[in-house]
Amino acid sequence: MKSRRLLVPLMLVGCALLVFMALAVPRMGTAQPATTVEELTMHSALLTQTGILSTTEPVTDYLPLLMNHWPPPTWHIQKVDARRMFEDFTHRSLALDSQGRTHVVAGYDELYHIWHDGNIWQFEVVDAGPWVGKWASLALDDADHPHISYYDWDNTCLKYAYWDGGAWHIAAPDCEGNVGWDTHLVLDSDNHPHISYTKAASFSEQDLRYAHWDGSQWIVETIEAGNNCRVGGDNAIALDSTGRPHVSYNDSGPGIEPYRLKHAVRDGGGWITETLESGGFIGNNVLAIDNVDHLHVVYQTAETEDHLKYAYWNGASWQTETLFSQDGAMDGLSLALDANQRPHFSYYHGVNGTRELRYVVWNGATWQNEVADANLEGTNWMEATSLALDAQGKPHIAYYLQDLTLLRYAHKSGATWQTGNIDQGGVTGVYASLALDGADHPHIAYYEDRAEDLLYAAWDGAQWQITTVDTEGSEANDGSVSLALDANGNPHISYRDDTDVLALEPHGLKYAHWNGTTWQTQFVDQEGRAGRGSAIIIDGDGYPHISYYDVPFLGSGEDSVRYARWDGNQWQIQTVDHVRQTYIDSPTSLALDSANHPHIAYLDGENEDLKYARWDGGNWQVQTIDSAGDVGTFPSLALDSADRPHISYRDRTHDDLRYAHWDGAQWYTETVTNTGDVGYFTSLAVDNNDHPHITYYDQTNRALCYARWAGAVWDIAVLATGNQAGYYSSLVLDTNDYPHVAYQNHSEGDLEYMWFGP
Repeated sequence: MKSRRLLVPLMLVGCALLVFMALAVPRMGTAQPATTVEELTMHSALLTQTGILSTTEPVTDYLPLLMNHWPPPTWHIQKVDARRMFEDFTHRSLALDSQGRTHVVAGYDELYHIWHDGNIWQFEVVDAGPWVGKWASLALDDADHPHISYYDWDNTCLKYAYWDGGAWHIAAPDCEGNVGWDTHLVLDSDNHPHISYTKAASFSEQDLRYAHWDGSQWIVETIEAGNNCRVGGDNAIALDSTGRPHVSYNDSGPGIEPYRLKHAVRDGGGWITETLESGGFIGNNVLAIDNVDHLHVVYQTAETEDHLKYAYWNGASWQTETLFSQDGAMDGLSLALDANQRPHFSYYHGVNGTRELRYVVWNGATWQNEVADANLEGTNWMEATSLALDAQGKPHIAYYLQDLTLLRYAHKSGATWQTGNIDQGGVTGVYASLALDGADHPHIAYYEDRAEDLLYAAWDGAQWQITTVDTEGSEANDGSVSLALDANGNPHISYRDDTDVLALEPHGLKYAHWNGTTWQTQFVDQEGRAGRGSAIIIDGDGYPHISYYDVPFLGSGEDSVRYARWDGNQWQIQTVDHVRQTYIDSPTSLALDSANHPHIAYLDGENEDLKYARWDGGNWQVQTIDSAGDVGTFPSLALDSADRPHISYRDRTHDDLRYAHWDGAQWYTETVTNTGDVGYFTSLAVDNNDHPHITYYDQTNRALCYARWAGAVWDIAVLATGNQAGYYSSLVLDTNDYPHVAYQNHSEGDLEYMWFGP
């Protein structure tokens, strides 16, 4: 037993020897040795990814250090705020199983199956994508197993998934061109899927297609080709008692009557089509077939006002009536028939600023129209409603408020409607700004793009605590969020509020801080469109300093870089330089020196130069640092131990990452890397040896990258690849000079955090 107990430490020592023997190979082109275990391990982690080797002293000199620093540091990653993304919700996304439980499918970044277990909503990922789940359509088979048709945007394919009771199975019935838009799925008596959908040759031309599983293979057909028209953009499929598919759809093209509502049925070996109505505009249409094979279609038309119409096949001819007319929106239709074959439908109603979810039923004598959800103020767009009826004929509706990224659910209980949220989706992590407190715990301010909220995430040692700082909205594309912590670890955030400039509501540079109990917010500068590209620093007295761009309204003045400082009583605002801000994603970058004098790096957009300004105690000293081509976007500034500035930035002319620093006598500029299209969203920090570290985005490889000056050369590593990881990176070094990075995984719309350490 003693020999076994000795085995583990001996193995650890052996592994340590192997690690240091691997690191002991000389680096090509330099004789600069690493001097600490942390540096050696960081070299190892970085250079393992780049294929470059490092110089070290003999193994015996570092073995005690390694054993005292076990486990060795490495890179770690967390998702801080990962929200589901939904888009193109459909009228066929909801179904009820035999137990009356609600099932919903939706997606965009991934395909999600959502169901209510009687207590809470449950979520599962059916297809992890990426970029799958638009136009998801759901049907449940005889065993209550879900079947889903949907669009794979990444591969431009029609996809189909079904649950067999133990696992999900995924197929791609059609990948011929850009296919799978506007899918609608039904199951036949053998539980075989039938799908109507469109193939988009271009925005102005698309074909209506049909795919079905015959028990051994997928059969794909074109119902109607576009031929310079958009065919089938709104479609619905249903099967009659003989299993024949019927499809309602619209098409649009040139002519006096460019829109047509059509019906197609597969009879024998081909498709027979007919036109139900022609007009100036025909929008949503939904189809259902009753137990005597009579067709029911509800659809939207518009001339001088919107109309909701109902067409019914009585066995001999089509009967059409106008149900409602108004000057406003009536769309997002979904239709179902009850046990008495009476039609029920839901739709989105918007007129004169009101936003409502409506429900309509034919009671045998009249159409009964009622409000299912009136609490939709603040939303401008509802993508679709999806209606299903339970065994008692009670309606259940799922609907998506696109601009609020809110998936909601309404059902009727007795005579009243019950409403609630299923999930709040969104695109988060925009303009992430990172700071570390005294315990090296991360804090991140960032922006949620869809709901336009300013959010703040703090790590409490066990989990992320996320709060909403301000819901008034800040501009989505202006690099405006910046975070700093004071000596007590309280957060301070600068950002831009541009909720409704055209309506002359309050807007401009805004400042928020946590006072230990609540968030306090105030406007700092409301001239023009102040607040773009802001950066904030807190001085030793706990007072905020902010740099930013002011972009006046047309004809009202010059663009400028401004500086605001809180003096304890009021904001002192100065104009630093008159420059144009032509790249709204490109921020200013601010640092305070040991005398609390501000230093600012920024872009002169008109001349396409990198500029730098510092306050000397009496005046602003402004310099152009780099003017060789189109340079200076995404500047990031830090001061070293001698208050000397270091700046990272992008060279747009050559698509390179650049670096500038002042040595006390002159400026030096250099290219850090010119491999690929690089240098987006740079963030720079200086370590305790005054060496620069830079994170940036590599557009060519869609990757987050990290560059570190090792004393003689730049070490470059890829930290996160694929899915456009690395937007809006924000880099901070901790007390051990370990790097910490907050950034957005742009494809997934998530806020992520990566750090190097044990």
